[in-house]
Amino acid sequence: MDFQPVIRSKLDKLTTKIEGYIASGDVLPLHRAWTAFSGGIVTEFRFAKAYDHLDSPDFKDTIHEDMHTACESSIVLMQFPWLWPIMNGLPD
Repeated sequence: MDFQPVIRSKLDKLTTKIEGYIASGDVLPLHRAWTAFSGGIVTEFRFAKAYDHLDSPDFKDTIHEDMHTACESSIVLMQFPWLWPIMNGLPD
């Protein structure tokens, strides 16, 4: 309940940006907007750090690609569990 103002402020920011896209007639990258919105809430709640991805022009500075890559690789790693030790042994 105490976190609701943070969620509301991020929702207000997202709504304002969507209105800007409507006014300009530009295409809204909804997948990126949703990642910026939900990622901002999760990271601020979990890590107490706001990355302000909603402020990024066209939502380009988000973790969208990173999350997509992680999801793709997890599907492969679930099918081939012997890859886990190899993946964990690779340098960062």
